[in-house]
Amino acid sequence: NLIHIFNDGYITGMSLLLPFIAADLDLNYTQSGFLKSAINGAISVAQIPAGLLSERIGEVLILGLGTAWFSLSYVAVFLASGYVLLLVLILLAGVGGGVYHPVGTALISNIFPAEKTASAIGTLNFFGDVGKILFPALTGLLVVAVGWRGSFVVLGCFGLVVSVLYLLFFRGEILR
Repeated sequence: NLIHIFNDGYITGMSLLLPFIAADLDLNYTQSGFLKSAINGAISVAQIPAGLLSERIGEVLILGLGTAWFSLSYVAVFLASGYVLLLVLILLAGVGGGVYHPVGTALISNIFPAEKTASAIGTLNFFGDVGKILFPALTGLLVVAVGWRGSFVVLGCFGLVVSVLYLLFFRGEILR
């Protein structure tokens, strides 16, 4: 559930940073809006392969690696010096972001008995909404303190720590 907070939080928090990015990189409205479309498109496209890959390799591992990928890509946005590189980094972030929903939902469905699946998935979805509330607030504070680039780095590093801890905590499950 903590991973879901980061996944949905990253997507929502980026929306708040777009005006700052646009001003710094001198982007027009079309370019700025396309960045949001690009991450959502990459997330959408990545979901089916992520689901298929998790069936072969394992949901726990793919969920941790997907979050790590999303977090590292989020940190890498710091390096964007222009629109093309920024777009590539945003697309890469979206690939990592596309892992959570199909894999997390499948994991919950496989863990809980059928009569408890609906409430478990409801709880899972609740935590995604927590990310949608927390991250814009946190991002608003961070952008004032460390700028838009620093915001991506701080939030990305937090997510990276969470994903590494997740992988370490569930390493026994992964190695089975």
